[in-house]
Amino acid sequence: TPRIAWYPESADGTLVNFGESVLGSMQFDVGLLDRLIDGQPLLSRERQTFYHLLAAIQEVGANQLARFARGNLGRYTKGWQEASGDSPLGKIVAKKAGQGSYSVAPLFNDAIAQRGELFVFDGVVRRALRVDASDALEEFGIDHYFELELFTGDSQNLPLVFCVLELPDGFPTGERIAQDARVAGFFLKRWAYRTRKPADTVSRSHDKRQLAPLLIGRAPQLLAPPPSSGPSTGLIAGGAFVLALAAIWLSVWRLGRADRAFDKQVRERFSPGRDDVDFAMLADGVQAAESDADD
Repeated sequence: TPRIAWYPESADGTLVNFGESVLGSMQFDVGLLDRLIDGQPLLSRERQTFYHLLAAIQEVGANQLARFARGNLGRYTKGWQEASGDSPLGKIVAKKAGQGSYSVAPLFNDAIAQRGELFVFDGVVRRALRVDASDALEEFGIDHYFELELFTGDSQNLPLVFCVLELPDGFPTGERIAQDARVAGFFLKRWAYRTRKPADTVSRSHDKRQLAPLLIGRAPQLLAPPPSSGPSTGLIAGGAFVLALAAIWLSVWRLGRADRAFDKQVRERFSPGRDDVDFAMLADGVQAAESDADD
């Protein structure tokens, strides 16, 4: 046999990381990760690894993946501190962990050591496209997936590329979108791709491959409502706001009018009609009227 299939179900901090132990429990052959070549496009030799992982991830939900990743943040950070806590990269990891999130820096600068690890990131999805995978239907049971470009607060305007099986209802798609989302996934490698800048702004000398972390997840989680579908949505919302203000103003005006009418009624009732007014009786009457109004 060319190799032995491997399904580890516990992490040891050195040979098996937490993400690999999750993959093993999902019956994904972790040995397939050894076929990955860092810094290259997705190669034919990596096809089996890619689609096997997409197929395996159907057994776990997006929320569950995110919980697993968040639960491992402390152990992940402790491992960095024990291995290289004083290094610049270790300090970056610890700082982000103190803010309650993973740093993207290891995926760019220490990619091979992160292979198979499970991460979760919050950011803005600026690109989401459906990718046809009908050639993988018979072997892996998958006929499509979605490719997302997620930009985080610390990615320095560089994308993290997530390949996911599905999108939640209302999630926008297209080359240029802006959707706040949380995405959890297993890291594969730094994927080489060509810049997508317009041809008239990039010379041939600069039209070279760039590297982006490539991860596989189940689905993104919406962190904000999808953008409005058109200008009519804004007009409707604005009209509703104006109507609400008008209703509030009318209620205040009516209350003020009722108060003025009551005050006038009291004044007319107890206004002196002759010189021999009993001021003690007048005071008692006003107090009684005020008490009735309070009741």
